[in-house]
Amino acid sequence: MSYGRSGDDSREEELGSLTQSARRTSLRQARIILLVIGGLNFVCGLSLFPFVETLVKQQIDEEKKKAGPGMVFDEAKVKEVHDAQVRTLHIVLAGAAIVGLVFIGLGIAVYKAPVACTVTGLVLYLGLQAIGIAVDPAELVRGLLIKIIFIVALIKAVQAAVAYEREVKAERHARSRRDEFESGDREEPLNF
Repeated sequence: MSYGRSGDDSREEELGSLTQSARRTSLRQARIILLVIGGLNFVCGLSLFPFVETLVKQQIDEEKKKAGPGMVFDEAKVKEVHDAQVRTLHIVLAGAAIVGLVFIGLGIAVYKAPVACTVTGLVLYLGLQAIGIAVDPAELVRGLLIKIIFIVALIKAVQAAVAYEREVKAERHARSRRDEFESGDREEPLNF
C-alpha cells in the first residue's frame, strides 16, 4: 500500500501539461486570427474613408454612360443620390472599423474568456459574411479561400477553447481535492 502519488499520476500530469500547452498554442493562434481579422477590418474601414466621394462619383458617372449619350439627368436628383450613397458608405466603413475594434478586443481578451471570445468571434465573422452575401451575392466567392481558412481556424479555436476551459476546471477541481486531502479533512484513497 502506498499513500500519495504514484508514478502514473506524475506521467498523467506531464501529459496534461503537454495537452494544456498545445491548447495554449491553439488559443495563441485564435488570438492572432482575431487580431488579424480585426486589423484588416479596421484598416480597410479607415483607409477607404477618404476615397468615398471619388468612388461614388465614379459609380454615378459609369451609370450615366450606360444610360446612353442622349440621356438627360436631373442634376438635383443625381446630387441627392450621390449624397445618400456617400452617407451610406461612410456608415458602412465606420461600422467595419468598429467591428475591427471588437475583433481586436476579442483577441486581447481570449485568454481571460476563451470560449466566449472565440464563439463571439466566429458568430460575428459568419454574420458579417452573411450580410456581405445578402448585399452582394458575388461576395460569396470573393476571397473564398481566405474566408474558409478563417472559418476553419475559428472553429478549431472554439474547440481548443472549450477543451482548455474543461481542462482548467478539472485541474482546479483536482487541486482543491488535493488541498483537502493535504489539510487532513479527508483520507486520500489508497493506490495499489
